[in-house]
Amino acid sequence: MTALGLYGLLGYLVAERTKEFGIRIALGARLARITGSVVANGLVLVAIGIAGSLLLLRSLGTLVFGVTPYDLPTYAIVVVLVAPSRARVLAARGAARASSC
Repeated sequence: MTALGLYGLLGYLVAERTKEFGIRIALGARLARITGSVVANGLVLVAIGIAGSLLLLRSLGTLVFGVTPYDLPTYAIVVVLVAPSRARVLAARGAARASSC
């Protein structure tokens, strides 16, 4: 669910920057650099989400069942599954292709 949310949010953010990417490509930027920029933005979003959930541990405790809010293995699993998410890479590739046309 988180990966789908990230994909949607990044898709929106990339769509907002498509013209910027086109200008960068016209000025000589490499597609790898643009893709890296989008992936870095995605990692920032993941970090913000994890930090926000850590700040809201008490209120999150009422929403999760069978897991304590301070369960570090659960956080580790989420980070491992979400951080390298292909959603960011797919959004970045889509932006690079759309702006290079």
